[in-house]
Amino acid sequence: MSRSSYYRKSKRYKKKNDKNILKYIIILIILVLVSIIFIINKSNDNSLNISLNNISAFKLSSENIIKLEQIAKKYNIDFAQMLTYYALENNFFDEKNLNLSNIEQDFIINYDTIKNKYSKKSVEPYYNLIKNILDDIKMFPISLEYSEKYIYGDSYGAERTYGGKRIHTGTDIMDRENIAGRIPIISMTNGVVENIG
Repeated sequence: MSRSSYYRKSKRYKKKNDKNILKYIIILIILVLVSIIFIINKSNDNSLNISLNNISAFKLSSENIIKLEQIAKKYNIDFAQMLTYYALENNFFDEKNLNLSNIEQDFIINYDTIKNKYSKKSVEPYYNLIKNILDDIKMFPISLEYSEKYIYGDSYGAERTYGGKRIHTGTDIMDRENIAGRIPIISMTNGVVENIG
């Protein structure tokens, strides 16, 4: 083989090798970019998959709210925060699923681990919801002096047909003698009456 043909083959081989290296570098850059985009999207996915039905079915008696608040004070934990994480861990439980004895034995012991499971940004809307409710509600909407004059029915979530078939998103408080205006209603929160029927 002549010297000139050897150099030509060597140059072709080097060009071919350079092209292959360039391909591998481009593929590597693309893989790195795709990985970065995936990681960024994963870290920005802060939404929790919580059912709106579960949130709307979330209810606690005043007795249990007091007991839960005592547990939070005992362990020096922000009550709204504790209630938020407990609700998230239990997909916004119904009253019947609340296990007060289990809270201290399981939930409080693992509280820091549970908090670390959720991103702060994903928890924030639920915390704000619970904090606002706890801060806002001061009393039952009827004073104790009228306790014998009304009937209270926890009808939240019951089927209703007035104004079309729907789920009731409130509770019923009715005068035993059905006399309009006899029992003064105290607003639990700020708001506007949108419908009376």
